[in-house]
Amino acid sequence: TRHFRRGFLTNALNPKAALFYLTVLPTFIDRQLSVREQTLWLTVSYVGIATLVHLLVVLLAGTLRPLLVTPAREKIVRRGFAFLLAIVAVWLIFATQR
Repeated sequence: TRHFRRGFLTNALNPKAALFYLTVLPTFIDRQLSVREQTLWLTVSYVGIATLVHLLVVLLAGTLRPLLVTPAREKIVRRGFAFLLAIVAVWLIFATQR
């Protein structure tokens, strides 16, 4: 319960997540339809998907922990994630150019 509460508060009070959500959400709203219903549906979808992703990350991390406790493997994993993050950044640059 303590860990869940801590994680929930961290996510709920994260200004980057709130800014992203407030910036992106309006682009999916059709002003011809009920804004309230669309916002509710998008919010429920977002929370559901985010919860599923976080749950999978926790389960995967718990499963892979025994394989990653050595410093050499940890270094490889950190470099791998850094590389993937760089790939996402490059993709974002090209995807947002007009």
